[in-house]
Amino acid sequence: AMNELTAQMMLREREQGFPFHHIHGAGRDYGRMLEVLDGEAMDVRQGDVQAREYIYDMPVVMAAADVVLCRAGASTVSELSAIAKPSILVPSPNVTANHQEKNARVLERQGGAVVLLEQDCTVDTLWQTVSGLLADGARRERMSKALTDNATRDAGDVIYRSLLELMK
Repeated sequence: AMNELTAQMMLREREQGFPFHHIHGAGRDYGRMLEVLDGEAMDVRQGDVQAREYIYDMPVVMAAADVVLCRAGASTVSELSAIAKPSILVPSPNVTANHQEKNARVLERQGGAVVLLEQDCTVDTLWQTVSGLLADGARRERMSKALTDNATRDAGDVIYRSLLELMK
């Protein structure tokens, strides 16, 4: 569902004159996504709007991004917090105990993310959210600062002390 929506978003970007650089990791639906976009005469294998099967250089891509649009798994949310990257999180509804929404809401409460539930995602809501956030540098700075202010800087020490306590 999200890859189909992203394909429609990419077509909207073309209609709008490619106002921003966009790299999307499609995963196992990559072939289907390319079929849809090729059918619309849109090559997303290179250029300002790219679909990739996987983003193998994720640390570089995330560091370069002004905004990250992604799911809200625990590792991803931790990475976004660690690098203080403003994000738009679309939690997967297909997970146990709705844990991705819970993860996303933590960053949202801190002020570092915008949460869009998949059921509420349309091309219009996605377009408005992404373009609005990209156009508002001051808001992105506030989001980054909120993530930095809420970061746990001594996580390694806390884990180490906890392990020592457990070994007693």
